[in-house]
Amino acid sequence: MSPDARHVATTAYVNGKKLLTILALGPKTVPAHSFNLPGTWDLLWYRWAGNDRILVSVGHAQMFDGDEVYVTRLV
Repeated sequence: MSPDARHVATTAYVNGKKLLTILALGPKTVPAHSFNLPGTWDLLWYRWAGNDRILVSVGHAQMFDGDEVYVTRLV
């Protein structure tokens, strides 16, 4: 839940793909935003960083110098 309690961040699965969804709370709770991840990126975690910002960690496996490594990014 956002610090001002006006939005909730949650995950949803659509066609087997994990999405980050922001719900606007009020008399009618409706999805305000929904975010797809590109390619093979995985949603790892998310945290509120104020009322209108969310930190999102994503990751995926890729080859590096002949070895497979798991790479993460903070968005």
